[in-house]
Amino acid sequence: MSETATLPSPTARKPVELRESFFFLSRAFYAYVVTLEKILEEYDLEDVVRPGMGTVFYALWEGDDVTMTVLAERTELAPSSLTRTIRQMEKAGLVTRRKCQEDGRAVRIQLTELGVSLKPKGDLVVSRLREVIEDGLTKKEIEAVKAGLDKMIENMNAHELQ
Repeated sequence: MSETATLPSPTARKPVELRESFFFLSRAFYAYVVTLEKILEEYDLEDVVRPGMGTVFYALWEGDDVTMTVLAERTELAPSSLTRTIRQMEKAGLVTRRKCQEDGRAVRIQLTELGVSLKPKGDLVVSRLREVIEDGLTKKEIEAVKAGLDKMIENMNAHELQ
C-alpha cells in the first residue's frame, strides 16, 4: 500500500467542529469573494463593481426605477445590506436615488448610463463564475447544493435571532 493511500483526507484531519456545515458555508463564502474579485479583474471591473452588487444589478437590469421595498423583495436582501450596497453603487456612479413622487417616504432606485452599460460584462462575469464554481460537478450535485443552501438560508431567516 502506498504512503498516499493511507493518508487521511484534508477534511478528516480537521477537528470535528470544523466539519460543521456552517464552517463549510463560511469557507465557501470567502473563497467565492476571492474568486469573484479575481474575475472582476479579468473583465476590468474591479474599480467599479464590488462583490455583493451582482444581485442588485440583476434585479435592476430586470427593471429599474423601483422603490427600495420592491428591490428588497427581488433581491431577498436585508434592508440594511441593501441600503449599504446601494450607497456603494451610488458612490461608484452606477445608480441614482430619488424620492418617490407617490410616497414621499419611499426612495426610488435607477441605474445610471454606466450601470446599464455593464450588463454585457455582468453576463460574462456570471458565466465565468459558473464555469469556475461548478467545474466537475454534475447537474444533480449542483441542484443539491442549491437546495441545501436555499434551505439553510430559509432556516436562518426563520430563526431571526435578536
